[in-house]
Amino acid sequence: DICSAHERMLLVRRIDKNDDGRISLKELEEAVASAKVSAIAMGSWAEDVCARVSQALQREGRTVDELFEALAGGQGKTEVHWTDFRALFSQLDPTLTDGQLKRLWQLFDKNGDGGVSRDEFHRALAPAKSATAGLDASVGVAPKAVLASRIGRILGQSRLSAVQALSAYGSGSLGLDLNAWLDACRGLGLPLSRNEATSFHASLARGVGSGYVTAEAIEAEASRANTQGVPEERWAREFVSGRAQLAADAGAATPSEAVQAASGGAEAVDEEIIRTALGRHCAIPDETWAQLRLLMDRRLDDGFVLWRQFLQWACGLGAGAPLAGSVPDDVCARVVAALRREKKSVDELFDALAGVKAAVHWQDFSAFFSQVEQSLTQQQLEQLWQSFDKNGDGSVSKEEFSRRFAEVDYAASSAVTAVCARVSAALKSRGTSVDELFDALAGVKAVVHWPDFKALFAQWEPTLREEQLEHLWRTFDTDGDGGITRAEFRKALLEAGVYGASPVVTQPAAKAPKATPDPLQEVCRQVTDLLEKQGKTSDELFDALVGGKTEVTWPDFKALFQELEPSLQESQLQQLWRTFDTNSDGGVSREEFKKALSNAKATATGSAPKPSPKAKAAAAKPTATEEICSRVASALRRQGKSEDQLFDALADGRAEVKWPDFQALFSQIDPTLTEAQLKEVWRDFDKNGDGGVSRDEFKRALGAVGSAANDVAKEVCGRVTAALSENGKSVDTLFDALSGGSTKVKLDDFAAFFTSLEPSLTKQQLEMLWRTFDKDNDGSVSRAEFQDGLSVAPAASPKAKAASKPAASVSEVCVRVAKALKENGKTVDELFDALSAGKAFVVLPDFKSLFAQLEPSLSETDLESLWSTFDKDGDGGVTRDEFTKGLAQAKEMVSQMPPVPPPETVGPPELADALWSAIAEVAILRANGLPRGSPALQKAVVEQLSAFDAARSGSLDKAAFCKALQSYSPSLPEAAVEVLWKQADADGKADIEKLAERLLRSPKPPPPTKTAPNAPASDRSPVEAGGPLWSALRRIRPALHEKSIYLSQAFKSWLPQGVSKLTKSSLGARIASLVGGELPEPQLTALYAAMTKDPETGATMEDFVAAFGGSSGEGFEAFGRELLGRFGRSLRARAKGSLSQAFAIMDMDGSGEIRIAGFTAAMRTFGDLNLESEQVEKLWELAKTIGGQKGDAMEFAAFKTVFGATSAAAGSAPETPAAASTSKLDAGPSLEESCVHFERLDRLEKLKAAILGRNPDGFLALESLASAIREAASELTDEEVSQLCRLAPQKGGVLHGEDAYAYDQLVERFEDGHKDYHPLHARDRRIAADMCRYVDQRSQAWGFASLALALGDTSEALPVHVLMSHLQRFLPQPPRDEDRRVVELHLLRLGRPLSGGSIDAAEFCQRFDLLARGGAAAGAAPLAPVDSAARSEDSDKVFFCDRPCPVDITSLGLVKQAQVAARLRQDFPEGTADFYKLVEALQAELKKPPTAREQDQLKKWLQPAPSGLVRWPMLLGFQVTVEKLAFTAGKELRKMYPQIQLSASFCGRELRLKKTPWKMGIMCLSTPNTMELSPKWHVIWSLDGPSGLPPEDLSLALSETPEPPATHRLRLAIHGFRESGGSEAESKELGACELCASYDLPSTDLRPSDGQAERHIECSAAQAGLPGPSDGTPALRATVVLSTRRAGRLRERAGGGVSGA
Repeated sequence: DICSAHERMLLVRRIDKNDDGRISLKELEEAVASAKVSAIAMGSWAEDVCARVSQALQREGRTVDELFEALAGGQGKTEVHWTDFRALFSQLDPTLTDGQLKRLWQLFDKNGDGGVSRDEFHRALAPAKSATAGLDASVGVAPKAVLASRIGRILGQSRLSAVQALSAYGSGSLGLDLNAWLDACRGLGLPLSRNEATSFHASLARGVGSGYVTAEAIEAEASRANTQGVPEERWAREFVSGRAQLAADAGAATPSEAVQAASGGAEAVDEEIIRTALGRHCAIPDETWAQLRLLMDRRLDDGFVLWRQFLQWACGLGAGAPLAGSVPDDVCARVVAALRREKKSVDELFDALAGVKAAVHWQDFSAFFSQVEQSLTQQQLEQLWQSFDKNGDGSVSKEEFSRRFAEVDYAASSAVTAVCARVSAALKSRGTSVDELFDALAGVKAVVHWPDFKALFAQWEPTLREEQLEHLWRTFDTDGDGGITRAEFRKALLEAGVYGASPVVTQPAAKAPKATPDPLQEVCRQVTDLLEKQGKTSDELFDALVGGKTEVTWPDFKALFQELEPSLQESQLQQLWRTFDTNSDGGVSREEFKKALSNAKATATGSAPKPSPKAKAAAAKPTATEEICSRVASALRRQGKSEDQLFDALADGRAEVKWPDFQALFSQIDPTLTEAQLKEVWRDFDKNGDGGVSRDEFKRALGAVGSAANDVAKEVCGRVTAALSENGKSVDTLFDALSGGSTKVKLDDFAAFFTSLEPSLTKQQLEMLWRTFDKDNDGSVSRAEFQDGLSVAPAASPKAKAASKPAASVSEVCVRVAKALKENGKTVDELFDALSAGKAFVVLPDFKSLFAQLEPSLSETDLESLWSTFDKDGDGGVTRDEFTKGLAQAKEMVSQMPPVPPPETVGPPELADALWSAIAEVAILRANGLPRGSPALQKAVVEQLSAFDAARSGSLDKAAFCKALQSYSPSLPEAAVEVLWKQADADGKADIEKLAERLLRSPKPPPPTKTAPNAPASDRSPVEAGGPLWSALRRIRPALHEKSIYLSQAFKSWLPQGVSKLTKSSLGARIASLVGGELPEPQLTALYAAMTKDPETGATMEDFVAAFGGSSGEGFEAFGRELLGRFGRSLRARAKGSLSQAFAIMDMDGSGEIRIAGFTAAMRTFGDLNLESEQVEKLWELAKTIGGQKGDAMEFAAFKTVFGATSAAAGSAPETPAAASTSKLDAGPSLEESCVHFERLDRLEKLKAAILGRNPDGFLALESLASAIREAASELTDEEVSQLCRLAPQKGGVLHGEDAYAYDQLVERFEDGHKDYHPLHARDRRIAADMCRYVDQRSQAWGFASLALALGDTSEALPVHVLMSHLQRFLPQPPRDEDRRVVELHLLRLGRPLSGGSIDAAEFCQRFDLLARGGAAAGAAPLAPVDSAARSEDSDKVFFCDRPCPVDITSLGLVKQAQVAARLRQDFPEGTADFYKLVEALQAELKKPPTAREQDQLKKWLQPAPSGLVRWPMLLGFQVTVEKLAFTAGKELRKMYPQIQLSASFCGRELRLKKTPWKMGIMCLSTPNTMELSPKWHVIWSLDGPSGLPPEDLSLALSETPEPPATHRLRLAIHGFRESGGSEAESKELGACELCASYDLPSTDLRPSDGQAERHIECSAAQAGLPGPSDGTPALRATVVLSTRRAGRLRERAGGGVSGA
C-alpha cells in the first residue's frame, strides 16, 4: 500500500541481484542493510523538517510537550497517531509526498507500534542534544559535521568502502559500541581525540557510552558533510592559507617548516606549537584560536595535533578545494578531464543523459557512472547521486548538474593557484627567477614536456592527484600543443604572483615602483616633527637608539616605531626597516638613518603639482568599498538603525565579525561582486589582518564613507556658494529655481544641477552628496535642508584662517569664556594653568572638552576651526602666549559691555501658563490620579510641596521653590523658574497653599489665532488636551497595543544591556523606533519627568509603569474618548460590521446586558492591553455617560450610542488615511476576459512590432505601452488595454517604481500557449503565495477571519500606500527589506490599479485568498468576476476537493445526518454561515467535537463565500471520490492528446477535474503504455440550501422504470486535449461510463473494494480521430475506481425518507 506498482517493480529488481526471478534470504539481508544507508541519507531533509518544527515552537514560545498534547488530543493521551501526524507535516511542508511522510513517520515511530509516544516524539525533535551539549561544553569538542568531515577525508582515501572498513570492528548487525568505535579510530587512523570520538559516537548512538552505531550511519554522516560542505572548515582553510601567505610575503619559513623545526620531526605536537607557527607575523586572538583549535586533526590517545595532515589539508589545496580522496569528487574530476579531452561541454553530457526530459533520473545516471568507474559500489553510486541531487527531489536538473561539475572545476583551479603560490614563495626565498626554473626543466630543449613537469609539481605538492596535475598542465599549456614554451611558463607563474623574470628577455618597460606607503611616510614625518618641536637633531635620536653601538638594530627600531604608531603591522614595520637599511646588512648606520629621515621630510614638505580636473575626478572616484559602504550607510539611515546594531546582528554575540557572515551580507547587498572584490572589501575592514573585524574597525570603515561624502559636499558646495556670491544671487533664489515653485527639491532636479556643475561626479558621489542634503531621508530636500547643505564650505587654508576673523559662533564662545572669567574674578592665566595641568601648552582634547561644555551645539568642525584660531603656528599645542592672544579680543569686548540689568519677567503669559500646566500634570500623576478639583488632590499637592519646606513655615523661599519645581521637571531652565517665581513671589516667600492652587488652576484658553485657511496641518499648532504628557501617551499606547507589547516587556527591551534604569536618551530612541518618529522635546521631557524624580539615575520599571497609570484630568478624558472610538471600530471589524454580534462579544453571560467584566475583557483585547483597573473603571463610567446609561450595566441602545458608526466616541477619532482617500471602484472587464479577447483577435505579432518600434530595450513608459496595444488591437476598450498592461511588471514596484514597464513578460504570456493570465508570472507566484499564506495566518491570529476584514470595507479602492501600511502590520518582525520587496513587487500587483494611485481592494482580497489558501497553483486559476451575479452558475452547487473532509460526518449515520442537515437549513437557510457559528452547531451534534487543529483544517476545506462566510452544504452533500485511475494508450494517441481530463456530471451539473499530462515517470513497467494514478479527487454535489439539487431532479435520477435520462445519471467522461493547457474548444471527449443511482449506487455507499466500484472506458482509433486499422483494439482504455459518501441522502432529499440507515 505504501508503494505504487512501478515502485514495487523497481524494488524487486534491486533486491534480486542474480535476476533469477526469486529473492533469497541472503539477497533480502543485503537489501535491508543497504536500506539503512538510504534511511540515514534521507535524514538530511527529515532533520530539516524537524528543525523547522522546533524553530516554529521557539518562535511561538511553546514547548515540545505542548505540541505533543495538541496532536495527541489533550492531556492524558499517550500517543500521536498517523492522521494527526500527517496533517501537521503536510501543513508544514506541502511539497512532501505520501511516501516521504510515511518514511518520516517511521523515523518517529521507532518501535513500529503504530503510535508515537511522548519519548519518541522528544527524541525525534531533539536528538541527543542533552547528551552532547554538556560534553562539548566541558572539553571543547567540534560540531558533529566537522568530525564527520574529518572522518570522511581519511576513510575516502582507502580502497575499501567506509562500511567495509568499519564493519571489521563491529558486532555483526548491531554495529559498533563505544569500545569498538575507539578501536576502529585507532586502527584506521581516524584523526579524532578520545573526547571527540566519544562525542561523535554519543551523537549517533543516542547516549554517551551506551548503544551501538552502524557503519552505514557513520558513512552517511561523512557523506552528508562532504556533500553539503562545512562552513567552519572553509573559514579555517582561508585563515591558515592567509597566515602561510604572510610567511611567504616576509620571506620566512612556511608554517610546516616552522612546526618541523620546533617539534624535531615528531608526528604529533602540542597545539601551542601550531599557534606559535601561525602567529609569527600577526598574533592570533584568543577567540579566533578557540575556533581554530576545534578543527585540528588529533591523535586518539593523547589529543596532540597531527600537524602534517592538518596543515597539508588546510593550505595544500587552498580554500574551497574538495575533500582529499572524496569518491564523488574523484569521479567528477575524471569526467571533467574526459570532457576536455573530447572537447565536449557539460551541457552536451546532460542532454545526452536526459534525452528529451528536463532532468536526469537515477537509472540513466547510475548506468553512465557505473560505466565511467566500474569499481564503484552501490553505496558509492548513491553517495555520488546525493552530491548531484541537492534538493532530494529524485532527479537532477541541468542547473544542479552544471553546478556540481563547476564546484569540482573550481576546486581544481584553487589547487593550481595554491601550488603556484608555493612555487612563488620557494623561488623568492632561493633568489631564483622564473627563467632559471624553466631552463632547469627544459634543459637544452625550447619547451617543457609532461614527464618533467609532472615530476616537478608532484615534488612540490605530493597530495595532488593525477587529475589535478593534468588540470595544472592544461593551465600552463594554453595552446594545447603538448609542450610549454618559455612565454607560457612565465605567463602562468606571473599570473599566480611570481615576479622577477630574467632581464635577458626583452620586456615592455615596467611601471615605476610604488612609493613608500603613506602610513610609513606619516610615521617618519611624526619623528622629524617631534625632533624639531623638542629642539633635537636626528643624530641625538640615533645616539639614544644605538646605546653606544655604531648601528641601530631591528629590536630597537621596531620598539620606537611601534610606540609612535601602534596600528602598524609586522609586515609594514619590516618594509619601513628596509627603507632605512638600504644595504641590507641587518643594521642601520648613522648615514642611512639620517638619509631616510631627510627623504621623508622632503616628501612631506615638497610641493606637488596641482592635479588636473580629470585627475582630480579620477582620484575622487569611490572605490568598491566606498560604494558598498555608502549603500549600507544609506540602508541603515532608512531603517533608523545604527552601525552598532548592524555589528551586533552580524557578530551574533561575538566580539568580532567573521568572514562567512561578512561575505553573506555584502554578497546580498551586491550580487555582482566577485570573490576577489569581496576579499578586497574585507581587507579594507580587517585592517590588522587578524581574521576578524572588531567593532572599532567596523565603525571606522563605515564612517570613512561619511567623511568621503563630506569631502565631496565641501568642495562642490564651496563652488556653488562662490558662484552665487559672484552673481549677487541668494541661496533662496537657487532653491526656487530648482524646486520650480514647489516646497521641495526632487532628486532628478538636484542631480541634473550638480552634474552640470561638475560632470566628473559619479553616480555614487551624487548619491552621497544627496544624502548630505536630505537629512530626514524623506526623498526630497526642503528649503531649510538646502540652506544647511550649502552651508558646508571647504576648509580654508592656514593663511586664510590667520587673516580672517573668527566666525560669529567662535567669537560668541570666546566672549562667553571671558565673561565667565570676569564674573568669577578669574584671569586668563589661571584658566590656562587649569587646562594645561602644569605643562607648557594646552593640548587639543582638553581644549575641546572646555569649549564643548560651554557650547554643546558646536560641531567637530567648529571646534577644530576654533582651535586653529588659537594654535597659530600649527604645532599641535597652544602656548600661554597663544592662549592669551586668542582671548584678548573677547576680553576687550566684555570690558566694554554695559552692566546687565536685573532680569524681568521673560516670555508671554501663555508660556508661563504652559509651564504651570505641564508641572501640574506631573503633580496629578504623582497623586495617584485623584480627580482634578477635588480637595483630596489639593491636599496631596500641598503635601508634595511641603516636603521642601524645611522650616515647616507653610511657605517656600526661592531656593526651596526652585528645588520643588525642578523635582517635577529636572530639566526646567533657571530662566523659566525665575519667570514662575515672579508670579508666585510674595515678599520673598511663596505660600504653599496658594502655590498648590496656582498649580491646579485650569489654564486660560489661548486667544484665537488667525491661521491661513489653506495652511498645511503642520503649520497649525493646536494645543492637545492634557498637555505634552498626554500627547505623548496618546501616541505611545496605541503603538504598544498594536504590537502586543506589555509595559513591563517594553521596559525590559528598551533597557540598554547591563543597565538597570532607563535614561532619557534611551527612552527617546526606543519610542522613536516604536511610533516611527521622534517625540517632540516637550512631550519627551514631560514623559520622562513623570517617571523619574532623579534624571541622573534614570527610571525604574515601577516608575516607568506608573507614568502610564494616570486616570484623571482633561488628558485622560480626551484619551478615553479617542480610545473608545478606536475600540468601537476594532470591535465592529471583528464582528464583521454587525453591532449585534459586537454586543454579543461583550455580553459574556448572555443576559442581554454588558457589565464591567465583559467591558474590561473586550477593552484590553481590542482597545489597549496596558489599561490599569482604575483606568478601565473610568472608561466604563465615561462610556455610560456618553450612552446616557445609569446603573452598573449597559443595554444595547446605550451600546449603539457609544460604539455605533456615528457615535460620539467614534466621531472623536481622527479620520483614517484610508477613509480619507479611498476612491469608488469602477466596473469593467476582468484581466482574464481582456486577455481572452486579445488572444481571439490574434494580434500578437502586430503588438511585438509596435512595441519594438518604440523601444527595443525591454521597457516602455505606461502611456507608450498602452499606445502600442491600441495600435495592435484597436477593438480593445480603454479598460481592456489597462488590464493588459498589468501583465508588464513596473520597474521598481508599484509604490516606488519608475514609469518603465517590462513588456517581455506581457508578450511571453501570449507566446507560451499556457493561457496563464494571472497578474503574477508563474515563477513569481510561489514566493507570493508563501507571503500571502504567512500574512493570512497572522491576520487570523489577530482575530480577522480574512484579510478583507483586516483591511475594513473593501467595496472601495484603497490607496497603494495605505494598503502597504496595512500589509506591513502582518509581516515578520522585525521588518526585513526582502519581505517588503515581495509585497511591493508582487502582492501589490494582485489588485487592478485605479486612477489616483489606488488599487481595487475587492479583486486584491479575492486573489490574495486564492494564493494564501490554495498556493501558487490555485492562484493560477482564472479569477471569477467580483460581481456575484456574474459568477459561474454551478460554483456553489458542485464542489471539488483534493483532500477528504477533516471532520467525519459520515460516521453519524443517515438518520443523524438528516437531522443535522435539517438544523443547519433552519439556522443558515442561505447556504452560507459564519464559520464559528457553524462549528458551534456541529459541536452539539457530533459524537466527538472537532479539535482546534481539525477546526483550522475544516475552515480551509470549506469553500469560502462572500463577506467572510463559508458554504456549509459541502459537509452533507453527495460525494464521489476517484480513488484510482489507469490509462492505457498507444504512442500515437498520447502524441495527439498530450493531456487528458476526467469530468463528472450528475443531474445536469458537471465538474471538470484536473488535467493530467502523460508522464513517463509514472508509467507502469509491467504493463507497457499504461499510466497509473491514485488521485483521491472528491466531487461533491450540494443537496441542501438554495443551490441544492431539487427533489424532482433527484426523483428522476432514482427512477427505475423508466430509467433516468443520461443527464440524470452519474457520468464520468474522459477528454483529450490537443495542446498542453488547451482551452475547452480544443478538447475532445474520448469516452464515458454511466452509473444509475437507483441500482449502481447502494444507499450504504460504494467502497473501493466493491466490484461495482471499478468502471472501464474504451475509445477506438476512429473515435479518437487516429488513422489505422479497425481491428477492434481500443486506442485508449481507462479504468476508474470510485467510492461514494452519503448516497443514502439522495433518497432522503428526493422525499423517499431515509433508507439503509
